[in-house]
Amino acid sequence: MGFVTIVPEVHNLLYADQYSIDVLNNIVNTQSKIFDTRNIVLGGFSSGGAIAVRYSEYILSNTSAINLKGLFVIDPPLDLERIYAAAERMVNNCGGLIKQQGVAIKAQLEGAFGGPPKDRVQQYRNNSSFDAGAADGGNAGILKNLPVRLYCEPDLAFVRKTYCAGLIFEDLNAFDLEGLNTFLLKAGNTNCEYITTKGKGFHSWNIIDPVNCAEWIAAISK
Repeated sequence: MGFVTIVPEVHNLLYADQYSIDVLNNIVNTQSKIFDTRNIVLGGFSSGGAIAVRYSEYILSNTSAINLKGLFVIDPPLDLERIYAAAERMVNNCGGLIKQQGVAIKAQLEGAFGGPPKDRVQQYRNNSSFDAGAADGGNAGILKNLPVRLYCEPDLAFVRKTYCAGLIFEDLNAFDLEGLNTFLLKAGNTNCEYITTKGKGFHSWNIIDPVNCAEWIAAISK
């Protein structure tokens, strides 16, 4: 058994905008004429992972010939309200590049949704892959029957020492992944795994074990 791996080029955003969804739809439709696309597994790292989660939700919530078998992501941001709050702490509690990153995140989200979450809450929730503040998880409820792997290395001590001492656990993407895992397990998803590592590298592709992940993909694609 082999895999066809496709790495798309989409907008570098913290969520899947309509352009990204259209690009991914076009790729799948084009490749379906060349390869057997009955078994598709989506995955991604960081913002690419956020787009992969949201596109998975898009597929599952729409009538589609795409047979999505599973989803794996490495340390993606998922809850846009949480991300905005983290960006505010970066601006208020940190300096240098971390403060600049917070400014950039706030500007991107406010530009996309017309303001901060307190003024545009529905826009943030509609575009979030997971809404920790909603009993139904927001869009994440769509994933309750899908095999999911969530990878991260939640090393807050490293983040505080290396980047900014004023950050808290809620500023890590691990906060979203832990919350999503808890939600999906409670929703009855028996195929959701929250996989954490130590010493492999904070926010890094190294977190994932490629052989083990490939074996997982092969197993769920049967």
